[in-house]
Amino acid sequence: NQDFNLLNSNLKDGELTLEFSEVPGFTTGGSCRVNILASEIIKTAKQFPEVKKVIFKPDSLFEP
Repeated sequence: NQDFNLLNSNLKDGELTLEFSEVPGFTTGGSCRVNILASEIIKTAKQFPEVKKVIFKPDSLFEP
C-alpha cells in the first residue's frame, strides 16, 4: 500500500523502534496475515547485527 510509510526509526541499545503511518485495514486482519506482515519487517531489520529487538509504533499497528 503506497500510504503505508515509515515515519521514524530509532536504534538504541539493540532495540529498533519503527514508527509507521496508520492505514485503516492494511495492517489488521487475521492473525496469520498480521504475523506475516510484522515478521517480514522484523526479519529485514534483524539482518543488521546491531538490531536485537524490533518495536512497532503505534503499539496497535499489527493487531489481528
